[in-house]
Amino acid sequence: MGYVGEDRKAIVDVGGGLYKEESRIGKRLSEPQHKALQQLKKLIQEVLDIYELGYIRGEVTMWGVPILGDERSDLVILRFLKAKNLEAWDAFAMIKNALLWRQGVCIESLLEQDLGNDYEKVMFTNGHDKEGYPVWYLVLEECLNDPSISSNVENQRKLLRWLIQFVEKNIRKLNFSLTSINSFHLVIDLQNITYYEYRNVYKVIYKFLKLLTDNYPEFVAKQLWINASWWYRTYCRVYSAVFDGWSTNKIVFSGSSKTIDTLFRQVEMWLPFFLFAKYMSLCSLFPNPFVDWVHFNAKNRYISPEQVPVRFGGLSRDDKQACCQFTSNEPVSEVTIKPASKHTAEFSFAEECDVIWELRVIGWDVCYEAEFLPSTKGRYITNISRHKKIAPNDEPVISDNFRVIEPGKLALTIDNTSSKKKKLLVRVRAMTFDLNMEDGPSLRGWLLLSDES
Repeated sequence: MGYVGEDRKAIVDVGGGLYKEESRIGKRLSEPQHKALQQLKKLIQEVLDIYELGYIRGEVTMWGVPILGDERSDLVILRFLKAKNLEAWDAFAMIKNALLWRQGVCIESLLEQDLGNDYEKVMFTNGHDKEGYPVWYLVLEECLNDPSISSNVENQRKLLRWLIQFVEKNIRKLNFSLTSINSFHLVIDLQNITYYEYRNVYKVIYKFLKLLTDNYPEFVAKQLWINASWWYRTYCRVYSAVFDGWSTNKIVFSGSSKTIDTLFRQVEMWLPFFLFAKYMSLCSLFPNPFVDWVHFNAKNRYISPEQVPVRFGGLSRDDKQACCQFTSNEPVSEVTIKPASKHTAEFSFAEECDVIWELRVIGWDVCYEAEFLPSTKGRYITNISRHKKIAPNDEPVISDNFRVIEPGKLALTIDNTSSKKKKLLVRVRAMTFDLNMEDGPSLRGWLLLSDES
């Protein structure tokens, strides 16, 4: 049995399935895996000793990590081994090509270039998923909204270089240690994507994703393609050759109606159908993307609503947005509202404080009302927000506040008059009156009341 790392205290398994070195500490490498790792290290050392890699001057590093001789080096090498199914010679060729590419694009000088902030809405990071993976977002619609990209070759090159710079900078922020997460989830938004338009933009994005696969292996733990049209999902499932073996088991497609379910709710899968699909995959009757879609829906990893940006159905907003008084670390409560029913979330307070809350119903088309109910008999009920209809085109998130001056409870009522289920997202914070705005008592144990109409 073999170990990864010079101190032999932490070890990694790079077996089949999703590559998660940070969650497999304490497991042993099998004999073939250990042999492949040692063979690849030997190949790299021989080239460094005899040829000095010719085209590389000085210390050979990737993402700021020496390729040999460092306690983090094995994690770098294992990424290439896993991408090539533990074939040492193929992994060695991949490392060589990656080094040549990095030299060709002058990656070190690219990091120092100021490419502006024109594309900061095209690709950005926001929060992490429930397993701790950072989440990156690639929004193609932002490219399509800029006509200068599709019509100007120079702007297309600038976009590609900006994307490469973004990836390189953020990957260098990773620790490359056995005790931390060194991968990320990539969410690709295909909203308003058509096949025949903006072909030049598609070529740039395709080239970027290909570079990400070839030169940054195993960094993407999962790709979530959301708001994908039916023809695109069908094309990718039938013609699975458009994706290589590295990516077919990591890509999840989701239509517009299932985007919220894909991002932060586990989708229930009928067990007989799941077993049937797995059987058909063994018989090679279904393409890999279809089977992976079934596997994902049967066992879903999801992102918490407080970590998902508002535009994708969550409550995460940046500091530039108004009334953003919550952080992405403050938990959100999720409630499913049945059709033609009324739900009331109540929060009790025993002392004076300022209360703020954020509330959202996915899709809206419901009625909303907020009241404060005093505990003392004979006191008047304060109507904070009158009963009103919230349309789907209204503000996606309701942010409000209230000063509590006597014991009582805050009641937030959602009346779902539609024939469809709705998902309610809500979080509340109590703060004292002083200038330090210290948090009051925890409100996680709030009571949900349901009145069927």
